[in-house]
Amino acid sequence: MQFHSSCGFVKDGSEVTKIDQNPLAAQLAFGVLDEAFNKELSSSFRRELGTAIGLYAHGVGIGSFVYLRRISEALVEEAHQTAQEDESWDESEYRKQRVSERLNLLKGFLPSRLIQSAHLYGILSLAIPILRTFF
Repeated sequence: MQFHSSCGFVKDGSEVTKIDQNPLAAQLAFGVLDEAFNKELSSSFRRELGTAIGLYAHGVGIGSFVYLRRISEALVEEAHQTAQEDESWDESEYRKQRVSERLNLLKGFLPSRLIQSAHLYGILSLAIPILRTFF
């Protein structure tokens, strides 16, 4: 398989600015998304993850954080709904826990990548309120 890529640059004095790339960085990642997350994420979540990557690739980091947090929260709530159907589920115990402990309680219902990256949920939860203070 051959792969072709091109970039455009403009030079102004001693400064060089990248002005174009084909394929876009986000487009390069989209194919990898389906391969990596096909079994773990629904097509709507993969689409939202693609949007997050696209926003990041275009320098809109806060937008990517919003999408990543939205995906994470939706996955956790889906798992929570499924867990509630289990006879051994203790809802009062779940409600008492912080998010990191809730993720641990839901580990049998969540994608393994989310469990392995549980610390990132805390970053997503902190980043948005902190960034809001700047805008």
